[in-house]
Amino acid sequence: MKIRKGFVSNSSSSSFVIVANGLLEDVTSNEEKYVIGELGTYEFGWDINEYFDIDTKINWAYLQASYLKRNGMYYCSEEDKAKWKVKGKEYLNMLTDVIKDTMHVQEVIVSDGIVESGYIDHQSSACEDKNFEEIFESEFTLKQFIFCRKSYIHTDNDNH
Repeated sequence: MKIRKGFVSNSSSSSFVIVANGLLEDVTSNEEKYVIGELGTYEFGWDINEYFDIDTKINWAYLQASYLKRNGMYYCSEEDKAKWKVKGKEYLNMLTDVIKDTMHVQEVIVSDGIVESGYIDHQSSACEDKNFEEIFESEFTLKQFIFCRKSYIHTDNDNH
């Protein structure tokens, strides 16, 4: 069964994530480390696309969690910003644990490219409370989002 979660529709972007239940892809790596942002897409603007690949879903999860860590929520109280920064750190740790456990790598690092130019259009990102809590509900859910072939990110915009 597919569950659509986190749909947002507005003047700049509309996106949602699908977390499907199903078999996980066999992704055992021959490498000692996994580099977030080295492969896949990490710029999510107004494009119209569906992303099924593991690397892009990892990049999406990383960006969502890092928005919470770096920026907090744009439209919330100072108390909420502090709470979301802690959540961002927890989610980044969860992402790292899931990658290590599922891909059987010893180390997870982040590429300079995703740090410098990775983004999710602000109205589809965690900074506006969109498309993040659903995928970080648990390690099981995060694994299903990233490693199940049927899970994906749908991006779109309202300008067509």
